[in-house]
Amino acid sequence: MSENVRASERQQTPEEKSSATPPEDSGPTRMEREGLIRALCVNALQRKDPLAANLQMLNADLFAIAAQVNQALAKESPEGAITTSGFRAYEKKTDMLLKLARQIDRLSSLRVQSLVADAEAK
Repeated sequence: MSENVRASERQQTPEEKSSATPPEDSGPTRMEREGLIRALCVNALQRKDPLAANLQMLNADLFAIAAQVNQALAKESPEGAITTSGFRAYEKKTDMLLKLARQIDRLSSLRVQSLVADAEAK
């Protein structure tokens, strides 16, 4: 009986604590992400420059696709037993997510270049 008492009084290791409780700041929920994407679209529609507006709408679309791919990846965690075909599907989705991130970065760079050019023209 004293062993049971000692076991229940034993302190949890950091690994046990982290696996037992979810992190407090786990990022935005799916609904919060969708709200941010909608806000980006609304902001894009208010732009006077049609190119900037279209780039921002395209960026919002890329963010939406990236969120969907990220959700699919979360469902197919590589930690379990994975078949070769399952790993290939996971790898494709991961590759797609990275390509989307690169494209979002490129569009953001274009936006920054446009802002710099506008500032220099003034």
